Amino acid sequence: MSSPYSYNMSMASPSKVMSSEKICHGENLSMSSAMSPHPASLEAIAKRLRALRATTGLSQQKFAERYGLGYSQWANFESARQRIGIDAALTLAQEMRVPLDWVYLGQEAWLPAELREKIHAAMDDPAAFGVRPPRRA
Repeated sequence: MSSPYSYNMSMASPSKVMSSEKICHGENLSMSSAMSPHPASLEAIAKRLRALRATTGLSQQKFAERYGLGYSQWANFESARQRIGIDAALTLAQEMRVPLDWVYLGQEAWLPAELREKIHAAMDDPAAFGVRPPRRA
């Protein structure tokens, strides 16, 4: 008997298998396309994680320490060099009440309203990510 969560690849059409492989290997998920990045891309996840940290007002170092992560590990998550692992994502889910669907897919349905507003504000404010606006002459 198969699990209700398993996917029988032998039953899938070749086109479905190909698109699943592309998603798994990160193809078609890059920022280089003219459209916004796919919600599951490293870049999109990193942007959400930067915004989440910005809501706390903590530096990367302090945020990583507070949630039991290494600084370089968190910096890699925020810079899209590494996808956040399930253990780190579960820590955020438990401690900050962010659903895994939001972390990995950007789905906001179960994100607390107050936190959602703070995250959106952080995403709209480049200074929240440590990016200074250009100086005027």
